[in-house]
Amino acid sequence: MPELTDEQRRAAREAYARLYAEWPAPVREALIDHHLASWRTSLRETENFETEVYGELRDGGPLPDVPLIVLSAGGVNPYWARFMPEEVMREAHDGVRALHAAIARSVPRGEHRVLDGASHQHLHIERPGEVLRAIRDLTAAV
Repeated sequence: MPELTDEQRRAAREAYARLYAEWPAPVREALIDHHLASWRTSLRETENFETEVYGELRDGGPLPDVPLIVLSAGGVNPYWARFMPEEVMREAHDGVRALHAAIARSVPRGEHRVLDGASHQHLHIERPGEVLRAIRDLTAAV
């Protein structure tokens, strides 16, 4: 992958600044710098999904009987919105949410929660209270 252009870096910096606007400036700036320096990491993390990870998941056996909360983004994926027609994007979002609901239904104590307005990539930043609530609910149920 080529290096980011100056225009891409500026656009990414502005988007991250909006996303982390409520964070303290020193933390926000350090996090933005980290994202811009390590943007290729997510590409490398997915290289072995088809060749290794998916097979391991299929062969891993049933999930244990433990509480499970699956959080789904109820908002628009901003990256898909750049190139996908609205109808196709809506169908894709519906498919992801249906998959998440099926995962939750696959275990006795599964629950599916859709977080309105949150995007898939930044759900934990956009809805930190809901993520914390899910963690607290899981730890209380154990």
